[in-house]
Amino acid sequence: MSNISDSNPLQEILDQQSTTPPPRPRKPRSSFGAAIVILVILIGITLVALVYIGLSGRQTQLASYNQTAAYIYAANTATVQAATQQANLEHRAQTQNALPTPTKTPKPTNTPVIAQGTPTPLINLADLAHTATLSAMLTQVARGGLATPTALPKTGFAEDMGLPLLAMLTVLCIGLILVVRRARKEMNARD
Repeated sequence: MSNISDSNPLQEILDQQSTTPPPRPRKPRSSFGAAIVILVILIGITLVALVYIGLSGRQTQLASYNQTAAYIYAANTATVQAATQQANLEHRAQTQNALPTPTKTPKPTNTPVIAQGTPTPLINLADLAHTATLSAMLTQVARGGLATPTALPKTGFAEDMGLPLLAMLTVLCIGLILVVRRARKEMNARD
């Protein structure tokens, strides 16, 4: 009897259940993940279909463009040929109707050519005083002297806008340069 009591099957099952951890409860699967997968698959199929339709439609469109270009080329050629033919006909008509007009050409005369040298005038410094600029300056001196500036004109950018605005625009331009350089550096780092 001791043999039977040592191998009690019920006791063995109970021992196994106490040593094995209980199974984890399963989380119910959300349908959101499945919907995302289905959506991605549908978008992929749509893109493949659009590419196929685009490529097949492109060949048809290209053939249509080629046919239209050939028609335009033929029409232009016919127009140029007709215009050239019309110009040739008009030219022939004008040359057939044109008669040479008689002209009386005078006979050449025997006129001797005598080469004479002309003296080159020397520049006189006294004559330079009569130039327009010098005359204007001499007129100012005669009226009471040359005009001397008493103050600088106030027509510059800094006078209109002020020095603080000019400094602010300088800082703004430097800031813009730094931002653009940083953006370029980040774009190059991504590549």
